[in-house]
Parts: sequence; C-alpha cells; structure tokens
Amino acid sequence: MLSRVSDQRENIEAKSVGHLQKLNSGLENKIIELQQKLDVSNAEVSRLHGQEREMDQLKMQLMERDMERAHAIALRTRLEEMEGEVEQLQMDCIIKDEEREAVVKKMELLQLEAEKRAADAARAIADAEERAAEAAAALADAEKDRRALEKALNSGRGMSTIRLILYAYERITAAFWSALDVNTVALQN
Repeated sequence: MLSRVSDQRENIEAKSVGHLQKLNSGLENKIIELQQKLDVSNAEVSRLHGQEREMDQLKMQLMERDMERAHAIALRTRLEEMEGEVEQLQMDCIIKDEEREAVVKKMELLQLEAEKRAADAARAIADAEERAAEAAAALADAEKDRRALEKALNSGRGMSTIRLILYAYERITAAFWSALDVNTVALQN
C-alpha cells in the first residue's frame, strides 16, 4: 500500500509538474501576446502623437488662413469703399463738366450778345457821325447864311428879309443841337 500511495504521489507529482509546465508555457504565451499588444499600443501612441503634432500644425495653418481671410475681407471692404469714392468722384466730374459746359455756353452767348451790342453801337456811332456831319454841314450853311445876312444888314436891305433869315438860322441851329442830343443818347445806350 505504501507503494500504491507512493505511486499515487508520484502520479500526482507528475501531474503537477506537467500541469506546471503547461501553466508555464501558457504564461509564456500570454507574456509574448501581451508584449506584442504593448508594442502595438506603443506604435499606436507614437502614431497618435504624430497625428497630434500634425493637428497642431493644421490648427496653426487654419488660424493663419482665418487671419488671411479676415484681412481679405477688410481689403474687400476697403476696395468697395474706394470704388464708391471713385464712383462719387466720377459723378462729381460729370457734374463739373456739365457746369463748365453751361458756363462756356453762357459765355459764348454773352460774347455774341456783346458783339451784337458792339455792332449796334458801331452802327449807332456811324449814324450819329453821319447826322453830326449833316448837322455840321447845315451849321456851316447856316453860318454862311448868317454872314450873308450880316452883310445884307450892313448894306441896308430890308429888315423883314433879315428876320426871315434869322428865323431860318435859329431853326437850323435848333435842329443841329437836337440831332447832337439824339446822337449822344444813342451812344450812351
């Protein structure tokens, strides 16, 4: 019985050693598997750190683009303001051109009117000079007649003839001064 107990013990021990060897082998496999998982996890962590750095770079680029976009919007707004100013200046130029053209036309009309008045004045002066010449000729004739009358008076001819001649002389002189006044008024206008 002892041998049986000893066989049983040896059997149990053999089973224990076999079991422990199986357990050792299983644990070694588990350690290898866990080591592989750890390597995969470390690789994943490295990849994620790389992606994180890449994301940080992309965020910086995005911020730069946002700043550029804001700057572009500000430039576009300024451009639109400047286009509005240019449009207003063009309208002002058109208005100024129209005003200038109106002034030029008015000046041309005034020039034509001044030329017409100058021509009218020149005609009036010519007419006045002609009348003055006629009046001067009439006055010269009247003066001649007056001398002839004085001569006749000094020679003793009739008084009635002298009165008629003096009356004619006064009429001619009045006509001369009247013509001279008309010419002066025409020149003043």
